[in-house]
Amino acid sequence: MLLESFKTHVLLLVSAIAILGQSQQEILGTLQSDHNVSDGLFRDLEELSRVVDIAYCVGTAGLGIQKPFLCASRCQDFKHFELVKTWHTGPLISDSCGYIALSHHPSVPRIIVAFRGTYSIANAIIDLSTIPQEYVPYPGDDHDEQKAASSGSKGWRHLSSKAVNPDISRCDECTVHAGFMTSWRHTRPEVIDQVGELLNRYPDHRLTVVGHSLGGAVAALASLDFHAKGWGPQITTFGEPKIGNEALMKYLDQAFLDPSQSRENQTYRRVTHVDDPVPLLPLSEWGYRSHSGEIFISKPDLPPEREDLHLCEGNKDPLCLAGTSASSDSFLSRLKTEADIESFKEWWLHNKGFPERLIRFLAKDGKTYYGDAILPPGETNIAKATQGRVITGDIFGKHDITGQIADVRFLLAPLARDDVKTVRCLGLNYEQHAKESNMSIPEYPVLFYKPTTALTGPFENIPVPALAQEVDGLDYECELVAVIGKEARDVPESQALDYVLGYSVGNDVSHREWQIKRGGGQWALGKMYDGWAPFGPGIVSSRIIKDPQSLRISTRLNGTTVQDSSTRDMIFGVAKTISFLSQGTTLLPGDIIFTGTPQGVGSGRSPPLWLKDGNIVEVGIQGIGICTNKVHYVKSRPKL
Repeated sequence: MLLESFKTHVLLLVSAIAILGQSQQEILGTLQSDHNVSDGLFRDLEELSRVVDIAYCVGTAGLGIQKPFLCASRCQDFKHFELVKTWHTGPLISDSCGYIALSHHPSVPRIIVAFRGTYSIANAIIDLSTIPQEYVPYPGDDHDEQKAASSGSKGWRHLSSKAVNPDISRCDECTVHAGFMTSWRHTRPEVIDQVGELLNRYPDHRLTVVGHSLGGAVAALASLDFHAKGWGPQITTFGEPKIGNEALMKYLDQAFLDPSQSRENQTYRRVTHVDDPVPLLPLSEWGYRSHSGEIFISKPDLPPEREDLHLCEGNKDPLCLAGTSASSDSFLSRLKTEADIESFKEWWLHNKGFPERLIRFLAKDGKTYYGDAILPPGETNIAKATQGRVITGDIFGKHDITGQIADVRFLLAPLARDDVKTVRCLGLNYEQHAKESNMSIPEYPVLFYKPTTALTGPFENIPVPALAQEVDGLDYECELVAVIGKEARDVPESQALDYVLGYSVGNDVSHREWQIKRGGGQWALGKMYDGWAPFGPGIVSSRIIKDPQSLRISTRLNGTTVQDSSTRDMIFGVAKTISFLSQGTTLLPGDIIFTGTPQGVGSGRSPPLWLKDGNIVEVGIQGIGICTNKVHYVKSRPKL
């Protein structure tokens, strides 16, 4: 889907749109059909958005991208790609990660150089919008790399000695963002010779450069270098920030803008999105400007259709993002106060800063971490995670997904007990389960609670105390678990999913005798024991699971499938449940909701199928993973 990486890696700052000189509706109403892209360009951009998304696999230690072209992202979409190399250099805003690949027939013959953005995008946006960014001259004072090396100079390269056309290499009064230039300077030795060699070996392959977010800035500087060598690159960036001053932008347009070609056929395509502030940064008040080649996505929700992409004129088209920068700066500059910065970071962390697949694990170094799961290529079961990208800070507040990779020894419950506020559970929430239980469809959600001491990990034993061993009745219940990410009170159903941090898998272990017959009408007595709420193996972000009512849910007992259904059979869907539970009651970050179980439980069978000591129970949900727990009868302690 076009630009899905925008939704995953780039901030969607809707409030910025409210202060634009023209409203979004006015912009959409004014755009003419001659601004629209062709079907061919739309398909090309859609493919390249997936190509650059793969670059985010680089920097994941032992996994990354592997030959011939394997990764945990979208590599399977490109069967005719051949990986040449990957690189990973430098920290934070001066980092650079990416890969070089060959695209062979029947795909379009290309030499692809892909630059990914930073994982620390929240801090990068704060830096770019609140701290005046340092300039350096472009191209620089050194006349060639050999002179710089022999003199020990750390200055910036000059391109004239290597340029095909010396006039193009000169850039009077040009200045470039110091961090972006540092990033390209670090990256250049990793790619320049390799690309030159590939062009010699594959002269029929087009040099194709693609970059995302801050990686788009590095891609722009790389492309100037490639152009100076006469390599004729085709460049596409998504969410590229401003890289330099007005003189540098004219220099770049001189290199890549061909007045004899239509906007459709230009060699530099700079894709922007109506809700993405990164192309507006650094601020214009510091002298930074945008260059031409913008293709503007006017639809807030992704993915867009072809009609939502618009070819922009020049670098200040009032109908595109570049034309809004002057009025948007006044909004972005408000982030300069400490209070606004903290509010912005809080907003980011609640909306875009959460990892895609949160795990908590005991690492091989003996430490316990929160992390973003790293899975084998094509795998979605978080239980298969062998590594995690370490997360520091408060998982529900200020935290950072670091570049540190830790090896997983053992997956724990995805939330520490201290991070969980309340465990709410629904009963009789699947229509077919209510029928197998011979009970009427409830008019309102049936709510009960479990203590946090019931929570346990995805591979821990289910301890059965002596009290629960006195009579049969031990049962399994596979359930979708919703994790609340921010305070919610009196939430309308239409907005309820916005408060979900992510989804996990749970087993609401129950004892029917104590739940129904011995509990005096209180279900909790049959569900409250320590370790009777295994959940995990991780928490998948609600950015990935957009529709929680379309998931397969199943249970296997000793290898035999005993539950197999879909979350669409819920009586009260996740959104309706959260809305109902928030009426007059505040749901807190860290609250978890077991949303009920489908048909197939042991008590609904004839004869009943009760859990026994040593049984293995596997509960799983599509796109999340599987929890595997062994039933363990706890021996009675001897009386003194």
